[in-house]
Amino acid sequence: GTPRKYVEQELKKGNNVILEIEVDGATQVLNKEANVLSIFLMPPNLTELANRIRGRQTEDEEKIKARLDKALLEIPLKHNYQYVIENDNVANAVAKITDVLHLEGLTDIKTPTVYERLEQIVEQIVKEKYMYFVNNWETNVKLLAKNEEEKNKAKNFDAETYLIKL
Repeated sequence: GTPRKYVEQELKKGNNVILEIEVDGATQVLNKEANVLSIFLMPPNLTELANRIRGRQTEDEEKIKARLDKALLEIPLKHNYQYVIENDNVANAVAKITDVLHLEGLTDIKTPTVYERLEQIVEQIVKEKYMYFVNNWETNVKLLAKNEEEKNKAKNFDAETYLIKL
C-alpha cells in the first residue's frame, strides 16, 4: 500500500494524490477520511473480466475463478463510491475519469473532454479521408465562382474547419 506519511506530505504540498487500491483498502480510506473523491472502476460484465484476465495469461484457472468470485462480492459495493465508471475500454475509461476530475475541480491540466476528444477524432478522419477535397476546395470554388466577390470569399473560406464543425 501507499504509506500514509507520503499521502499526508503530498496533501500538505497542495498536491492531489491518486490511490489505486482494492475495495478493502478503499473502504478503510473512505471510513477514515472525509475529503476523498472515490471512483469505482468496474468491468462491463464478468465474462469480459474473465476474458481480460485469461488474455493476460498470467494466472491459472483457479486464480481466475478466485478473482471472479471476489469481483462478485465487490461489485455490489460500488454504491459506496461517488462515481462508478465502466471500463469498457481504456480510452473511454480515461476520458470518463478525466471528466470526473474536471467536474470536481481537481485538475488544471489541459486534457480534452469527451467532446473535445470526439472533435479531435473527427478532425483526424477529415484530414485522412477527405484532404483531397479540402485541399482542392478553394480551386474548385474559384473555378465555379461567377464573380470577383465569390472568388474573394473562397480565399477566406476554411474548408477543413467547416467540415469538422458539421
